[in-house]
Amino acid sequence: TGVQTCALPICLGGLSSDAFIAQRRELARERMVDAQLSRMKGDTRAAVTAAYEADYRTLEAYLVESCMACGDTALMSAASRFDLVSAALTGLPSLPDDFLKAATTIRHLMGQALGEADGNRFEGALLDLQRVG
Repeated sequence: TGVQTCALPICLGGLSSDAFIAQRRELARERMVDAQLSRMKGDTRAAVTAAYEADYRTLEAYLVESCMACGDTALMSAASRFDLVSAALTGLPSLPDDFLKAATTIRHLMGQALGEADGNRFEGALLDLQRVG
């Protein structure tokens, strides 16, 4: 039929997996710069939001990269792991007022939801919270 539909939370949008991963990593870098700029302006809420969006893009890249490494070209394992992370974050009642504590809390929950091995690899892919650019 030529029409690609995607019920998964992560769709490649017609991109190759490598292009998708590169795009998500670039988007993550851009959002982390925004987070740091907001932080320097004293807008902690905007900084935490941008940092979360950066981490979310990193998660998308990580999950696709992980799927490709194990031959899961249909991204089926990405869907279940994405759901685990989403459920963990949905259950979060509140965040600390401090940027680093809030961002670290989110990251910890994301990594924990993925399980020890996956979580450690994901956390290794995350961008530095204290550096701009």
